[in-house]
Amino acid sequence: MATAITMEDVAALCEAMGLDAALGLHAAAAASRLFGESAHVHGLTKTARPLVVAAAALRHKGHAPGLDTARLHKVLSETAPSLSASQRAILADAVTQQGWAGAEEREARRALLREVARRIAAVADAAREGRGLAAPALPPNPRAVDVALRVLKTQWATFTSRLYGLRYEEDLEYVHELRVALRRLRAALRAFRGLLDGLVPGLRRGMEELADALGSVRDADVFLAFVRDYAAGAPEGHQPYLRGLVRSERRKRRGHFRALLAIVEAGRFAAFRARCDALLAGGLSPAPGAADETIAARAPRMLLKQLAALRKHGRDISRYSARQQHLLRIQCKKLRYTAEFLADAYPAGLDRIIAPMTAMQDALGEVHDCDVYTERVEQYDRRRPKARHDPHGAGAKAALLSFLRERREHALQSAVATWRESARDKALRKAAKALG
Repeated sequence: MATAITMEDVAALCEAMGLDAALGLHAAAAASRLFGESAHVHGLTKTARPLVVAAAALRHKGHAPGLDTARLHKVLSETAPSLSASQRAILADAVTQQGWAGAEEREARRALLREVARRIAAVADAAREGRGLAAPALPPNPRAVDVALRVLKTQWATFTSRLYGLRYEEDLEYVHELRVALRRLRAALRAFRGLLDGLVPGLRRGMEELADALGSVRDADVFLAFVRDYAAGAPEGHQPYLRGLVRSERRKRRGHFRALLAIVEAGRFAAFRARCDALLAGGLSPAPGAADETIAARAPRMLLKQLAALRKHGRDISRYSARQQHLLRIQCKKLRYTAEFLADAYPAGLDRIIAPMTAMQDALGEVHDCDVYTERVEQYDRRRPKARHDPHGAGAKAALLSFLRERREHALQSAVATWRESARDKALRKAAKALG
């Protein structure tokens, strides 16, 4: 569900439906802004953004009740032919649904698509009416415990609001966004430990199994996307080998996904979720001595601690082993997440930390991906039957591994350049100290 709908497409949709394009574009822009502000509660993935934008444009000025659904399907097929059938169904429903309300459906899949549609309709209506869905702003110089609770509640809401989307397998981003939300939640537990009584033992228990299951599915999704993109430009003789690799990974992905659903549907997960809901709703209290500490007093210590751990890696990372590069990436991610957790309290002061750490995480992540992909290719090649009718198999494997080596080297060079630049201008340490 990654198809993009541009503002030009939105204007064409409005024109085809006989609606005011100017008003439609205004509503679409408002919905796009609101989508970003309310990501933690609306339960939609980033790949739903184009549908939110189009739904807001078509719902403006109260025209939605009079729209003919059959005609809308036809117009969508003509103006946005790359949309999938389920995307068109969701968008048509979102234009005609009344916010979150709606009758139960007989078919489970249809009910799921209508649930996505209802959420899109709610965001579109909120944008049209000028209602915000974002969390309230923090007061000046807030307490550290208030920032911690806000971060934890936001990540937990992001996670739980998307659980229903696991059943919508066409949109792979549900797995990704669940994984990121859980990863950030775990990072927040580490970053803010010592502030709230019962925080770590109360929430971290039971997350490891779920995190591993989400990671297995997401890793398969990313690898499959990589192989398909690579295959699009590969020689014809290499296609049988690559198709076999895709089939193998798809089988493994189905197994990982079934295991993930089993975890989420198990009674122990329901108990874990109820415990987290109760703790975050009021079951946590400030640790002794932490009740009155401000975030202004705590933030520099949090960031400088992460910076000290980062500086232990030295300047020359080009000679690092694959494991050392992976550990550096994890440390960059910890610093980035900590800075992002504090961003609401310091909206203009942390970009100098977040930007280079994001670049480092991306580059080293690609390095790590290339290492993992290489191992997956080797595993597949060891297991696959050496068919006589595939004389190009060895060449296909060699070409793919060569491509991965080149891609890894390019990503590593990018990481080295970013790392050296950050060390040279000492921007990270200056930014952390400036918070005090």
